[in-house]
Amino acid sequence: SWDIIMKILFAALFAVFVLSNFDMADSSSYDKIVYHSKVRARKEGPNVCALQQAMGTKKKYFSTCRNWYQGAICGKKATVLYECCPGYMKLDGMKGCPAVAPIDNVYGTLGLVKAISTQEYSHISKLREEIEGSGSYTFFAPSNDAWDLLDEVMRSALVSNVNIELYNALHYHMANKRLLTKDLKNGLVVDSMYNDLGLYINHYSNGIVTVNCARIIHGNQVATNGVVHIIDRVITAVGNTIQDVIEVNDDLTTLSDVALASGLLDKLGQPGQYTLFAPTNDAFAKLDSDVLQRLMGDKGVLQALLNFHMLNSVQCSEGIMSGQTFETLEGHNIEIGCDGDSLTVNGIKMVLKKDIVTANGVIHLIDEVLMPDSDEVMAIDQSFLKVILENHILKEKITLGQLYNGQRLETIAGKFLRVFIYRTVSLCVCVCLCVCVFECVCWYACAYSICLFVRERVCVSIQMCVCVCVGVCMCACVQVHLLSLNSWSNTMAVCHTTHILFTGLSINWTD
Repeated sequence: SWDIIMKILFAALFAVFVLSNFDMADSSSYDKIVYHSKVRARKEGPNVCALQQAMGTKKKYFSTCRNWYQGAICGKKATVLYECCPGYMKLDGMKGCPAVAPIDNVYGTLGLVKAISTQEYSHISKLREEIEGSGSYTFFAPSNDAWDLLDEVMRSALVSNVNIELYNALHYHMANKRLLTKDLKNGLVVDSMYNDLGLYINHYSNGIVTVNCARIIHGNQVATNGVVHIIDRVITAVGNTIQDVIEVNDDLTTLSDVALASGLLDKLGQPGQYTLFAPTNDAFAKLDSDVLQRLMGDKGVLQALLNFHMLNSVQCSEGIMSGQTFETLEGHNIEIGCDGDSLTVNGIKMVLKKDIVTANGVIHLIDEVLMPDSDEVMAIDQSFLKVILENHILKEKITLGQLYNGQRLETIAGKFLRVFIYRTVSLCVCVCLCVCVFECVCWYACAYSICLFVRERVCVSIQMCVCVCVGVCMCACVQVHLLSLNSWSNTMAVCHTTHILFTGLSINWTD
């Protein structure tokens, strides 16, 4: 009957609604960003995605709302590009990308997504037969640009030993099961096909997905025997922990000593998800020797200091598209951002090397030591404050007019400060009047002038003149000078002048 038909229709519509919502709930941040990029490009036709490309770079992103409306990525202006969404392709004479891309095996799919270098290396390393056959694989395939970024010596070594080194390197980019982006959960470790060594996955809320900190730039290209994700760099096997890295890195010996003295060194070797902003030896060398000595003498302060350089999450550089605030293990916040290709900490470009991937996190080398405002550090800071102030107080009373370029001044702490004076050239109009008794010859000499007022770098002044006179003499002169301002007060300045023009009038009375 009609009622039964309506009930069946309603049940079918309800099932479609539930399944569609379940699919949306099950989708990942990456999938949602791609979907929103598709919505933004709907005027361009079906299955077109809007991407942003940072100007001056080849980097393209399915952008977040924040970056989209700011029109910038990492502080760089971004242009908008329209491309076929993953899995679709154009047809001649038709708007948008109406056709589903053909599905081939993994080897053929590498060609479809233009990963030509990876496809070629798969062929010469004898991997081709494997990824053309039966099975279910995930291939994190480096783009052509990624291979070009690889160190030339390493690339040559791989290609010269295709049957072992190159084969193993490509196997490390593969997993023996199909994993879509929705399966790549944040913090997941996937066994690779090279000795089951781990692939470390991070999936960020802004839609960025990384594998060993390499960003997936084109995901979910489905193949008959798996799936291909294109990544922006060639990845290498990871085995060391954060502890292992800082113990053997020659640039981190001071940090290793700090970690050991704080009692936290072993923690850096334990399983976890950490980000360490690691100050280099040069960064610690910038600290006053007394400061470093006091730090090393207090275990609590060292723990606070080291924890202030650590996050309880993995933050790869590719996952940062704009400034974000993170709580450190010490408890206070720091801001991690980006400026072009540079990673910033609290708005400062201090990261020397980024994305040293380890089994329990990632390390970024920085050239400054971060100082927290914690109670532990502030307690010792009282003594630091005295040192700082003593380095700002001179032994002698020096007025502003006594300063000169290159001058060395000793502080009460025994340190020396060097003076640098930056001069700006301006115009000075001077009026001079000399009146003498007896017959005279007027000699004009003036080293200094006192400015009565200064307006837009023009100084009007009174000058002191010297006259050698015999009889009655009056001299008048008007001069124009180039003016270098050494010091300023509210309405008066002392000026060193260079004489460039002299006009004078003398009146003589003689017996």
